[in-house]
Amino acid sequence: MRILICCATPRELKVVKEEIKKLNLKVKLPIEYLCTGIGNHLTIFTLTKFLEERKGESFFIVNIGVCGYVVSHEA
Repeated sequence: MRILICCATPRELKVVKEEIKKLNLKVKLPIEYLCTGIGNHLTIFTLTKFLEERKGESFFIVNIGVCGYVVSHEA
């Protein structure tokens, strides 16, 4: 079984990858990443397409996101 981490945007995916890298895991986990796009419809469409293309493979799916929350660093 592989781990599939889904995020809506490339920026979210980048942060997740960086945080996983910081863990310095001793075992290399079978992790794949998928950028789905923003919103329920795009997530469903993209994830379904991915899984259809990978029939026969098992995935533990983790969907990570900020649900539209953006922090502005402007003063």
